Amino acid sequence: MEHYYGEIHGWFDYQEVYDIAIGTASDGARFVEVGAWKGRSAAYAGVEIINSGKKITLHVIDHFLGSKTTGTQAQNTSSR
Repeated sequence: MEHYYGEIHGWFDYQEVYDIAIGTASDGARFVEVGAWKGRSAAYAGVEIINSGKKITLHVIDHFLGSKTTGTQAQNTSSR
């Protein structure tokens, strides 16, 4: 599957960390990402997991309410 994380607004410049984690994980591994913002890094991880062919579960947790520094989800999605 082709990566599309670059089309998602946000911060993510540590692909190598995810590559190593997914590359060394065994079938049945579980990953948890806490704080997803708009999902840029989660999208990267999801595609890497699919491309690895491994049976890895990815849980992504966020309240999606935004923060003082980033604004709310509603404020940021309306500016697309």
